[in-house]
Amino acid sequence: IKPLISTIIMAVVVWGCYNGILGILGSKLAAVISIAMGMVVYVVALFATGAITEEDLKVLPKGDKIAKLLKIRR
Repeated sequence: IKPLISTIIMAVVVWGCYNGILGILGSKLAAVISIAMGMVVYVVALFATGAITEEDLKVLPKGDKIAKLLKIRR
């Protein structure tokens, strides 16, 4: 359920970002910026909801250091 919540948060932010800057920058640039914003928001939301645990990070290269840096102890 936590990844689903993160996905919903990301979708709302991308939709709002796209519609907010569409008239100013045009559709292509608005889409690129919205996608980039969505990636950042999704990662932050995954950490905020606790969807990513210390064990998940350990499978990444230097995952122990990343977990220590982010102080993830779940």
